[in-house]
Amino acid sequence: MNKDKHYWDERYKTRGSGAGSCGQILDFKFQEIRGMPNVRSILDVGFGDLNTILRVTSFFSTASYLGLDISTTALQKAKAKKLDDRFNFKLIENSIFSHPSDLVLCLDVLYHITQDEDYENMLRSLKQSWKKHLFLTVYKDECVNQPVASHMKIRKFDPTYFSKQYKKTLIPFGNKNIYLFQFWKGVKPLKNNKKEILFKDFNRKIWIDLTLNDDDVISRGFLDCGKFFEQSLLQFVSQLELDENKAIVDIGANVGNHTLFFSLFCLYSKIFAFEPYDKVRNVLESHIKMNSLKNVKVFPVAVGAKAGFCDLEESPMDSLGKKRHNGKTFVKKGNSIKMVTLDDALKNEPISLIKMDVEGYEYNVLLGARNILKKQHPYLFIEAKTLCAKQQIDDYLFPLGYDCERKLNTLSPTYFYRYKKSHHRN
Repeated sequence: MNKDKHYWDERYKTRGSGAGSCGQILDFKFQEIRGMPNVRSILDVGFGDLNTILRVTSFFSTASYLGLDISTTALQKAKAKKLDDRFNFKLIENSIFSHPSDLVLCLDVLYHITQDEDYENMLRSLKQSWKKHLFLTVYKDECVNQPVASHMKIRKFDPTYFSKQYKKTLIPFGNKNIYLFQFWKGVKPLKNNKKEILFKDFNRKIWIDLTLNDDDVISRGFLDCGKFFEQSLLQFVSQLELDENKAIVDIGANVGNHTLFFSLFCLYSKIFAFEPYDKVRNVLESHIKMNSLKNVKVFPVAVGAKAGFCDLEESPMDSLGKKRHNGKTFVKKGNSIKMVTLDDALKNEPISLIKMDVEGYEYNVLLGARNILKKQHPYLFIEAKTLCAKQQIDDYLFPLGYDCERKLNTLSPTYFYRYKKSHHRN
């Protein structure tokens, strides 16, 4: 243990934990861990640089937390964070401890124990401390004889030491040689797929679907902060004088960030949410159902300049559901997406506001909404990623009587347009 302790004490003075404790690998682990039921106490063995803390507070917001580590440096840094009273940290020696907890995490620890006696002690201690759920990571048995760094040792692992009830999942990132093991006692636990989050700025609890992608900026805001994505824009919308008997249109509704806000806090009679991408639309519909939103109607279609069908193109953005349609209409084939115009889809509906975020296709959406714009003059919130796209939108809207009044400081530039009859041309 002295050798391992010295290594990690020195490492944490200048560096953090390894690749397994951040990014896609950590996100993948917590996709499996989050949602475990009946967790009131958590034991995190090898808390290191505290990367797991963020996930713990997101998914188990009321559970007590005890972090154990062999590194004095890690302990000092953890205590310097001055977290609230439910977080405690302790040093362990010789891998010996006994802290019975509902959820025990031992991630990227076992193959960093170089002394066999300490390794055996660790297995015994984990077995004594595990009450309901145990998650740990180990290398494949085939890796036992492969050369590794001096601070590592790979051993064969027998999962039945803990239980015959387990799930083994290969982590599909990094070196792809590491398994995440899940153990449970009694009946296999069913994950809770939803969590009630307090949005402190509005003093309101909202149910959030836990199938959200951890890399997504929208889900991180929900789960980590209890905040809406582009919250400043939404608060600006809430201050506008709108006719509550008219509808709000959310084009590119994604998982429902704006739709949730409009329905819960703006009290409009109808919200029409357009989202063609099924993966995120499923989450959108889940949010509507979880929160009993009665005034939202979802359209599973793309919106464009003409009715027809279109492809969805992948976007390099990391936000869940960042796909865009290419605007090409053609005879339906395969799994292509139906495309409608706003004028056709909402022909007889009174509209007060339209928000659109369709990954560069905003101009084409406007072309298909010409009658609504000319007759009803709704407020417009339009994302335009480039100055060229913004100019194209301006050139189209100005003759219809619209001015761009404001640029909102959002992740992508979003512009607020208001109808001004003074320069309206027929």
